[in-house]
Amino acid sequence: MWKSTVDVVVNSYSKNHIDVEINSNRQDRWRFTGIYGHPEDENKYKTGLLLKGLWDNQGRPWLCGGDLNLMFQSSEKMGGWGFSSEEADILREAIDYCHLEDLGYVGHNFTWSNNRGGAENIQERLDRFLANRAWRDLFPDENCAEIVSDAWERGGDLCSKIAFTSSNLSAWSREKFGDFMKELQACKGKMEQLMEETQTEEVIAQM
Repeated sequence: MWKSTVDVVVNSYSKNHIDVEINSNRQDRWRFTGIYGHPEDENKYKTGLLLKGLWDNQGRPWLCGGDLNLMFQSSEKMGGWGFSSEEADILREAIDYCHLEDLGYVGHNFTWSNNRGGAENIQERLDRFLANRAWRDLFPDENCAEIVSDAWERGGDLCSKIAFTSSNLSAWSREKFGDFMKELQACKGKMEQLMEETQTEEVIAQM
């Protein structure tokens, strides 16, 4: 986020989130929050509290996403023990409270697997992106829908349609967002490195 065309200000961060304001010469100022939800069953309610605490009621364009470690509905889980409606309530209440909408996905139904075979395999959709109405208005998705419909109008077999759609969606994403996500990931990695170095220094100081 060091490019002169993009200005990013970090509002807050913790081990479970990073919240930034983004301003560029392409769009109005908007907000992005990256989330890593608490993986422990007894702490998953804290992810809901975190999301609610980040909501500022100002109606600014807001995109929020990452590994929330929570599922919204039973179709987002395959295998393993039964789906937890209590965990779904945590996510549902947080989404409603923050006036966010699930942006959906393209591709495989699940984002996590335990990498075991047969009956022991478990797959879940733990990663998702959410946005409020102001953000969706700032980045309207009609162009994305047109790309998908164009692929089906072209005809041909399913593989060629998928290849055409994937290629054009990638080009559309680069045009709309530039290198934002790649640069944000690099920024996150640098911050994690600095946090690890700080913790190491604290341990050494205590020895």
